[in-house]
Amino acid sequence: MAAGLMATLRAVIFDFDGVIADDERLHLAGFRQALASHGIEISEAEYFARYVGYDDHDGFVEMLRDHGREVDEKTISDLMRRKARAFRELVRERVTIYPGVRRLLDDLRRPPGAVATGIGSGALRGEVELVLSIAGLSGLFDAIVCADEVERSKPDPQTYLRVVERLSAVCPGLMPSECVVIEDTHAGLQAARRAGIATIAVTNSYPAAELDADLVVGSLEELSRERCRSLVSEGR
Repeated sequence: MAAGLMATLRAVIFDFDGVIADDERLHLAGFRQALASHGIEISEAEYFARYVGYDDHDGFVEMLRDHGREVDEKTISDLMRRKARAFRELVRERVTIYPGVRRLLDDLRRPPGAVATGIGSGALRGEVELVLSIAGLSGLFDAIVCADEVERSKPDPQTYLRVVERLSAVCPGLMPSECVVIEDTHAGLQAARRAGIATIAVTNSYPAAELDADLVVGSLEELSRERCRSLVSEGR
């Protein structure tokens, strides 16, 4: 962007677990079921302090290492299959969408002045699409990038940079500086910052004092298109 020109908000990108879907504890239950055969137990406190923000592959790698187990790709692949199967069963029984999600999406996408919407998630695409379908949110996102579509997971910026790239199909020439990311984890916020994108943190997984973002809110109900736009138009 040329010096002196002010960016305009053109896209808002959401993390998924912990931002749209209140399903982190379902993921924890899936991890626990998969790890049971290895004699590993993960407490809720340990999960939120240590592993939230990793995709399944890297999460299992860290869990095995932290508990003194050998790490190999065959074991990781087996654990991922077990966890994915358990998660699908759990999410069909109970899935909750955070308050304010649908209202914010409607506000962002309402003309005139509509902005594009995307998802950049550390979950598997099949899991994200399943939850969106159950929640009646399918079709409300212009681009989705998930863990099985990138080579490097958060906190690497690849996920968010790829969402920006795909959103360019509906927003030609879209730049990271014209976007805002909504996140709930440290790794996700770091990924967005590394991608050069303004950040909003929601306190669904961590208290406000622990979140480093351009704006911290307690709920998506506090957000609007204009509030997102202010982060871009004010510059950072």
